[in-house]
Amino acid sequence: MPKVFLIKLFKNEAFVKYALTGAFVSLGELFLLYHLVEGGRWYYIWASTLVFFLGLLISFFLRKLIVFKNHDWSRWRRQILFYSLVWLIDLVLNAGFMFVLVDLIKITYLPSQIISNLFLGIFGFAFNKLVTFKSLKITQVASQHHHLLEEIEGQILKK
Repeated sequence: MPKVFLIKLFKNEAFVKYALTGAFVSLGELFLLYHLVEGGRWYYIWASTLVFFLGLLISFFLRKLIVFKNHDWSRWRRQILFYSLVWLIDLVLNAGFMFVLVDLIKITYLPSQIISNLFLGIFGFAFNKLVTFKSLKITQVASQHHHLLEEIEGQILKK
């Protein structure tokens, strides 16, 4: 990955917020997982599953509202579906990256995970910025509500 690209990326305010919210959620997940398993005596698989879904929801809302400043709630179901799809794709890609980096290239697992997280973070940021949380242009909004405007106009003209 070119050095200039990474420098520009880390100067991008939205990307920095994306990375920081991801780190915040990850730390919260680890904290909650530890307390559910050690303090609450939860089975680690169930605890991990709950923590995974809570992390997904919390990161979705943090990134929707803080990172991408998207306050349009009319498309939130579509957005969370796309956001979840990115997480699932990341899960599969992460396993592939880890296999290649650890088993084939022979890099130890911790640096491999860091490399994988960097690539997947860039992928997730780009997809979520360009697709999931893309703002609707005023012409798109107008065309979506054109039929409503025609109905209102018809009601006004009837009177």
